[in-house]
Amino acid sequence: CNDDRMREERDSVDDIYGSRDDMPVSVTSKVGVSTDELRDLLAEDHDVFHFVGHIDGRGFQCPDGVLDAATLDAVNATTALLNGCRSHDQGVELVKTGASAAVVSLSDLFNSGAVEVGETLARLLHHGFSIGSSMKVIRNYTSIGNRYVVLGDSTLSMVQYSGLIPVLCHVSTDPNNRETIRVRPVAHPTSEIGIGTTFQPEIFENDRYYIAVGEYDTARIERSDFRDWVSNEYEPVILNGELTWGGT
Repeated sequence: CNDDRMREERDSVDDIYGSRDDMPVSVTSKVGVSTDELRDLLAEDHDVFHFVGHIDGRGFQCPDGVLDAATLDAVNATTALLNGCRSHDQGVELVKTGASAAVVSLSDLFNSGAVEVGETLARLLHHGFSIGSSMKVIRNYTSIGNRYVVLGDSTLSMVQYSGLIPVLCHVSTDPNNRETIRVRPVAHPTSEIGIGTTFQPEIFENDRYYIAVGEYDTARIERSDFRDWVSNEYEPVILNGELTWGGT
């Protein structure tokens, strides 16, 4: 990890967490905190504690030393995102001490890959995906997502999805008609969706309803209609096998 990487990810996720007009979020960013300050921050009530920095076998590296999570008396952050090298053991201690879940790394990370994972996780969580669903997407569609795991309760969501259930659309061009887009929605579970809930993806124009979680039929729509559908939505989209975002 280097300071440029930490600065890039910090600035990016600050913008992401504050990007939804329908879901006011209070974002506090701290830089260069001491061991005592970090201990206090972890003891405060937070929905998400997103750490970007250096972690080694001894603990969190701070300007004045190292804080080992095993020495903490209390952790009141609901979810901890530890985006540092080999953060697994520190995440285990956070969950033992009070965090409901932690996203941690299993190995060393390279800078651009760690930024990609941090930004993608922030986007998905802020869009309403659960931690478990977010990590499934990250493992499949980011460069080093397979180096991360979830500890604790993977069903947790940071915010409520603006619709009924978060959907990841798999999009490709129809080989027989370049002006037609093929869209296959995949709905991801949240703790708020009960067994048997029915759902109609917005992209479909028919009256057919589906069981809420899982893959749905492939819809074929005009390219212009699809562009209009995603232009005003911060939707995650798998476009020809790669993760991208509507509205960008």
